[in-house]
Amino acid sequence: MKTSVALDKAGRVVLPKPLRDRFGLRPGDTLDLEIAEAGVVLKPRRFAAAGLVEAGGRRVWSAPGASAGLDEIEEAVARGRADRDRRAMGL
Repeated sequence: MKTSVALDKAGRVVLPKPLRDRFGLRPGDTLDLEIAEAGVVLKPRRFAAAGLVEAGGRRVWSAPGASAGLDEIEEAVARGRADRDRRAMGL
């Protein structure tokens, strides 16, 4: 996907809503900036503490101070299901 964005007078970039939605970005999220040969790369900062946790007998997503991308949530759910299946089979 390619898109164009402009810098405002203060040097800020506003990411288009479809990109924010795709990566689960919310106001206040932190992005890491990397300098690459061809330009600048922005990556959402994800915290190691993020993942599925037990709460009230259910597994829920917990990511203190961060939002999660859909891929991360789907991977965590798949891992949780695999763990549950192994326990059910006595492995």
